Amino acid sequence: MSEKNHDFGSLVCIYAQLLPRIREAAKALGYAIAIHGTMARDLDLLAVPWTDGAADPSRLVEAVREAVGGYVIGDVENRGVITDEPTRQPHGRLSWNICWGGRPFIDLSVMPRIAK
Repeated sequence: MSEKNHDFGSLVCIYAQLLPRIREAAKALGYAIAIHGTMARDLDLLAVPWTDGAADPSRLVEAVREAVGGYVIGDVENRGVITDEPTRQPHGRLSWNICWGGRPFIDLSVMPRIAK
């Protein structure tokens, strides 16, 4: 993708093509994926542990990254550097951005697993 401005419709089309692959990868690791937000700038996704055997969040992020052919940008805001470490959010939620070179990107938030 180029850095040119994309209209809302073209971003939604891109995200709609990626969503089935993302959901399939997440389901295999015990997570459900929900969309939140407008999809006007990015694809905001919430990953919720759905099974007792849900994988570690880092495995989920890697599976989603692989499914979309992207790369991970983590904690940019807190330290000002690009890393694959998550950004810590309220209630234990962790978030990563998954990009693939252009303007569209995925903002993936993962809710914490509860240990039994």
